[in-house]
Amino acid sequence: MRAEELPAGEGWLHEVKFDGYRVQAHKVGSRVVIYSRNGHDFTDRFPSIAQRLHELPAKTAVLDGEVVASDGEREAPVQACLTSWRPASRLPARRCAARCR
Repeated sequence: MRAEELPAGEGWLHEVKFDGYRVQAHKVGSRVVIYSRNGHDFTDRFPSIAQRLHELPAKTAVLDGEVVASDGEREAPVQACLTSWRPASRLPARRCAARCR
């Protein structure tokens, strides 16, 4: 059942539900690997995200999040991001964001 409006008040918290692709990024030293939910190496599919993670000042990090397509104003349909994840494609980092939980 769909609500007509969101409940208000101090007892309610709201979170935007992004529709994307679950990933886990591992950084150890200068090596960065982005894994799919099933453990496949997707680093080559997200080179701009991998580069940004490489630039993190941390020596070791594990980031669990969701890659979503966005035009900066609103979330794009997940299908738009999925169809651009072919190895030959290079979706810019500003269009994909890892949402950490």
